Amino acid sequence: MKQNILLVSYDYDISKKVAEKLADFFSMRVLNSIELFEFDFAPRNISQMIYERGATYVKAQLGKIVKYSSDYENVVLIADISMADTCKECFDNISKDYVSVFLYDTPEAEENFLNKKNLSPELSKLNLYSKEQLFQMHQILKSACDCSIQISGLTLMEVLFKTIGDIKKIYNMN
Repeated sequence: MKQNILLVSYDYDISKKVAEKLADFFSMRVLNSIELFEFDFAPRNISQMIYERGATYVKAQLGKIVKYSSDYENVVLIADISMADTCKECFDNISKDYVSVFLYDTPEAEENFLNKKNLSPELSKLNLYSKEQLFQMHQILKSACDCSIQISGLTLMEVLFKTIGDIKKIYNMN
């Protein structure tokens, strides 16, 4: 039985808030793929690693973190939307351990949001996508994840309740 929740989103702040509430609701812990990455490569942070090794390398490492974190039990793992680029094969491995949830907005809204973020040149290599790229990622993630939730116009609590409802359906809970 799936014991973990994988939460994938373009917006780290939304992911983190939803993950914390889900963890409270289901009595789980929160793991963050970016924090795990930075722990593994300390004292360097993600920006330094992108500068040193490139965005493709960092995306691959983030994919590995998601893949190998299935050793944990009772966790909500926060993953970035960039995993759609490099983690296609990861979904086969994690699908037995994770209920995967994709939180998304329209590609145009996501592109605007990401462009407005004040990202370092290195982080922009990891996080800035065109609406066409975002649309392609949406297709990959919608087909790979157990449930997809469009968050356009929803409050945080509405996103949370919708997510809990979809997870309960997967577990056949009332």
